[in-house]
Amino acid sequence: MRSRAMPRRLTVAKADVAPDREREYLTTLGRLARLRRSRGDHLWLFRHPAESGTFLEFSESVTGSPPRDGVAVDSEESVLERRLQTIASYALDARVPWEEVQLEDG
Repeated sequence: MRSRAMPRRLTVAKADVAPDREREYLTTLGRLARLRRSRGDHLWLFRHPAESGTFLEFSESVTGSPPRDGVAVDSEESVLERRLQTIASYALDARVPWEEVQLEDG
């Protein structure tokens, strides 16, 4: 079993984006992903195959930095998160952080 000082945290958010805002959404989320990656965190995006403008955002925090739950690490991240809130529609529980559970081998 792995040991970590802090468990990994994952947030999952369903985002609905109007077709005319999709490019802006992808660009903004890409900037946020690069910023988080520079701290060792990860952000993945998946598109729904049959529902245009519907995405799932997965954000993993491995460094102890806050997941995407509204608590930004720096001002650039705050600006990007606020911008995403104006571009996409998110469910009320979209930023709930899920914590990793260590499983026993065997």
